[in-house]
Amino acid sequence: MFLLSKKRNVRDKILKLIESSQFSIDLWIYSFDDLEILDALKNANARGVTIQILADPEKEYPLELKSLGWFRKWEKSGLQHSKILIVDRKKVFLGSGNFTWYGLENDLNGYVSFDLFDSEIENFYSFLEEKFVSLNIPPFEFYISPAKGRLIQNLILREVDHSQSEIKYLIFDHFDSVLTSRLALADLKGIKVKGIYDSPVDTEGKFLANVFRNPSSEIAGDGNEETISLDSFGKGGLLHHKTMILDDQVLISGSYNFSISARDNNREILFKTKDPYLIDSYSKEWERIRWNAIPYKPIPFHVEEVSNQVFFGYSEDSISVEQTICRSDNSKEESFYLESGKSFFTSILEYDFSPTEFCKEVSDFSSSSSGFSGKKTNHPVQTRRFRENGILRSKKGNLMFISSERISEDFLPDFERKPVYLFMPIFYSIQSGNLLFPNSLEEFNNPNSIFLYQRGNGPIRIPWNTSENSISVVPNSTEGILFFEYDSLFLAFCFHEYSKKGIEYAELIHEIISFRESVFLSKEYLPAEKVPMNQVNNLGTYCYRYY
Repeated sequence: MFLLSKKRNVRDKILKLIESSQFSIDLWIYSFDDLEILDALKNANARGVTIQILADPEKEYPLELKSLGWFRKWEKSGLQHSKILIVDRKKVFLGSGNFTWYGLENDLNGYVSFDLFDSEIENFYSFLEEKFVSLNIPPFEFYISPAKGRLIQNLILREVDHSQSEIKYLIFDHFDSVLTSRLALADLKGIKVKGIYDSPVDTEGKFLANVFRNPSSEIAGDGNEETISLDSFGKGGLLHHKTMILDDQVLISGSYNFSISARDNNREILFKTKDPYLIDSYSKEWERIRWNAIPYKPIPFHVEEVSNQVFFGYSEDSISVEQTICRSDNSKEESFYLESGKSFFTSILEYDFSPTEFCKEVSDFSSSSSGFSGKKTNHPVQTRRFRENGILRSKKGNLMFISSERISEDFLPDFERKPVYLFMPIFYSIQSGNLLFPNSLEEFNNPNSIFLYQRGNGPIRIPWNTSENSISVVPNSTEGILFFEYDSLFLAFCFHEYSKKGIEYAELIHEIISFRESVFLSKEYLPAEKVPMNQVNNLGTYCYRYY
């Protein structure tokens, strides 16, 4: 079920859910001051219903709310910004709105309500405890930040890049400049980009309005004046949505703003769905808000061109120091975006140049950059191979250069058309390279190719041979991920010393799983994948460990 912020509509749904509770109520809250909801919770508590509440660490809450059941505050950095109600561990209500009188009465929000099957309950709660990378409960794919914030950013960027005709969105906060650059690129490709912002339109929205070239693209303020009208709905307050609709085929929504703080610090819930009913409902909500929205008029100005030349500072053949990105004109402030890597290896790295600055080291990218890892040390961009298929663009989407050192597609693993599944070998020796597959994967003893990814380098094709039911690879690394390519899929496992945790490889594995679940239609898992999945929960690593 989809609900929008008509007067009483959402509050009545929340009250009915609470009143129907028989044994438990679980709440994740940011702001809370609604007295009717508080009374309903008090009545439920008096009936013997167990109430658990996770709240934001900085917010103040009514003493009566804090005295209900088990009340605790988010203990990590950032905001506890998710808004979720679960009744009897079965009935779920979540969305973009806070449990406040003003928010429910006057803000523009969207919510979904659904029931969990018995087989889904344990997984949903485990997901909320951040034990899973993502969770697929048809028709939803769920993601949570900040633990998996980069997966969310990468997912949104991937969907924007895959769009074919139209991108519509409703947003409260937009402070992700990498997303801005891809929306500008989509417009440059002829895709209609239509964004509605909480007024006043923020800086990223204004930038887009000033660089759009497609006459059908538009940026607008919501026009939701802060007044209260008793005979209408949708008037007053904020546009508090965090919603994107792509080609009328994909819907992304939840509590996640388009911001780096949402990615890195705040506890947020985001869902993706292709459900026709939900897409139609949210599209009608977009059209309803658009009817009252006020188009942002671009400020007439002479379009300043980007630097005449942008280039790598050193020849890749003779480089002995870290590579740099340089520009010929250092008279102005501007940003460039280096896109490199494919599928789950894709990174869009932002380089912000200040006036007087000619060059930046390739590891000196901004914190808003996307990719499976934000760590500047040992980042793949420092290796030549990662840069060899690089494309550099301006924030407006203009092409600045394509690397002249491009690798033939024949030498790259086909991750974009074949899903990757994890497994744990029975035995692997870094000395001999001998590898024994688990019994359930005996049929996979003869791969087409094998690739090795080491921290910050690869994947590169490596030699191998087979002997009866074992495989032997050339041993040349004490840690890494081995990818085994077959006709329709890849198998992969990571390995490291017993004393290590393999955190760098966990980041990549999270992106591998997210990419597979969002790109490939099949949601099947190989039974062999349960072993590394269970191990990460028990030991903190997906990887094969050796002494």
